[in-house]
Amino acid sequence: MRLVGPVVLALFAIVLSPSAWAQALPLERVLESVQRHPDLVAADAVVRQAAGERLRSAGAFDPTVNAFVGGRPLGYYDQAVGGASLSVATPVWGLQVEGGWRVGVGDFATYEGKRETLPGGELFVGVSVPLLKGGPMDDARADRLKARFGEDLASAERTSVTLDLAAQAEMAYWGWAAAVQALQIARDQLDLATRREAGLRRKVEEGAVAPINALEARRSVLSRESKLAAASAKERAAASKLSLFLRDATGQPLLPATEEAPVLPEPASELRLGPSEAAQQAWVRRPEGQAWRAAEEVARVTERLARAQTLPKLDLKVGAAVDLPQNGQGSSALAEPTLDARLDLSFPTLLREGRGKLASARAKSAQVDAKATLVREKMGAAIVTLAAQIDAAEARLKLADESAEVTAALARAETARFNAGASDLLVVNLREQALASAQEQRAMLRAEVLGLRAGWRALVDPDPVGAGPASL
Repeated sequence: MRLVGPVVLALFAIVLSPSAWAQALPLERVLESVQRHPDLVAADAVVRQAAGERLRSAGAFDPTVNAFVGGRPLGYYDQAVGGASLSVATPVWGLQVEGGWRVGVGDFATYEGKRETLPGGELFVGVSVPLLKGGPMDDARADRLKARFGEDLASAERTSVTLDLAAQAEMAYWGWAAAVQALQIARDQLDLATRREAGLRRKVEEGAVAPINALEARRSVLSRESKLAAASAKERAAASKLSLFLRDATGQPLLPATEEAPVLPEPASELRLGPSEAAQQAWVRRPEGQAWRAAEEVARVTERLARAQTLPKLDLKVGAAVDLPQNGQGSSALAEPTLDARLDLSFPTLLREGRGKLASARAKSAQVDAKATLVREKMGAAIVTLAAQIDAAEARLKLADESAEVTAALARAETARFNAGASDLLVVNLREQALASAQEQRAMLRAEVLGLRAGWRALVDPDPVGAGPASL
């Protein structure tokens, strides 16, 4: 019954401590807040800009309303003219269509006969078709296609930024967790040295041990206080790095509290694709491949336009019109429907402009292909390098786990020998320092493995949304 009071007070102290109620910061929250990172905000702006360019390029095919009104109030020929039409350029082989109504009444000179209509006005329609140059491809259609592929390119670049930021955020998250664990190890070591110093001072006062033991204990306390300060600085630096990815609703960085740090999990074993299979999968899934395909399409459109511009210009123009009689007034000749057709030919003799553009476009296509080959080769090399780094880190972690267990056993055995008077305090301190170093090394390697695996997922098996990490 005498233990009930102290136990109850200890429970109350634990419950009322801030760290008892602190929840670990989930990785999903960090990855979600990456969406508010300035780099991603800028990438979103580029996507919107590309969407605006695509909308602009589609404007070349918007129907256009035309209208005019005029007259000659003074002069021998008293006349009034007016009209309205709707014209549209279509994406079908450069076809342009215009239709409308016009009216011209009054007195007209013989050379102005085309302006005169019956009182009811004239309905007309015209079609223009480029048979050679401008038919297979023209500037407006090329611009629209380039804008569409430009939007695809901007979207791929945004995905690339998302994947890279998510991987960096996860690396920073696990790095911060390891720094917090190292800080806790330093605190535990200092607490152990402080309690041991207090006990040895009492024994020195009682004459049970030599004063040199108290001095060694004090030296250990000072050394561990220095290590705690260094560990605290590293934790603050890691938290600051994580705050670049952890942001509030307004996009401002949030500095995580130490008590929010998660427990570093032990990375589970996992199977990975071989370098060649991983490189092939990465080229299909990573946005770099998508960006290259969009750039390749842009180059092809440019080449098609240049090839079309090497042709002579031959346009077919057809127009039809009919006047609307009103109460039988006006000339009977104007009441007859008309149909006009003509061919316009323009043939630059040397075609140097078109040939030059075609040569430039083909060179651009070759440049895009060469760059794509280099990007793919670099991606394969990065996969091989990353796979080697992961293998090495996992092997080192396995050794660090065993080393930590062995070092912990040695520290316990040395402490027992010291308590039995068979060892020296200096040796005990060395064993404890070795244990702290082994535990810190294990924590850092766990964080390294988890971070490298995040980089592997982003490179080989990307999740564009960045919804969360793979199972541990």
